[in-house]
Amino acid sequence: MENITLISCSLFRSEIEFLRSSQELKMPVVYLNSILHIYPEKLQTVMDKVILREIKKGQKVVLLYGECHAYISDYAKNPDIERVKGLNCIEIILGKEQYKRIQKDRIFCFMPEWINRWEDIFKSHLGLNRENARAFMKDMHSKAVYIDTGAAPIPSKIIQDILQNFLNFSHQKYTN
Repeated sequence: MENITLISCSLFRSEIEFLRSSQELKMPVVYLNSILHIYPEKLQTVMDKVILREIKKGQKVVLLYGECHAYISDYAKNPDIERVKGLNCIEIILGKEQYKRIQKDRIFCFMPEWINRWEDIFKSHLGLNRENARAFMKDMHSKAVYIDTGAAPIPSKIIQDILQNFLNFSHQKYTN
């Protein structure tokens, strides 16, 4: 694995670093800021540069990304690039069947990295405030859940704050 670089969304940092600390994952990792999901053209530009840099160093590349920009599937044409299968980060973490269930149930999912940056993401990048976030969530989602991957402590206070004070959802466990 010495000539393989993992290029990952920073959304997966906790999980990847957990694997690296246990020596289960030994390849070098380049993290791209998860905020780039909100700006797909910028994500493509940054990703293209990083991929080109790694390939020029003689590395093969594994992309830990869903379908996060319009041309991401074009990377498959390059034999030096593989992409983890999955529509998005939630499907990559939970698998196709569980993701379908979450979609069917109209559930909004928080991952460990985004929940810790929720205020910046919601307010600064998505332009949401308390009122329009509640309206958006009510129209699009029936509930919100935190995906506990086991790689980071559960930020219970942050979850409670978001659900009650910003999104107006109740706190409950969602199990399979």
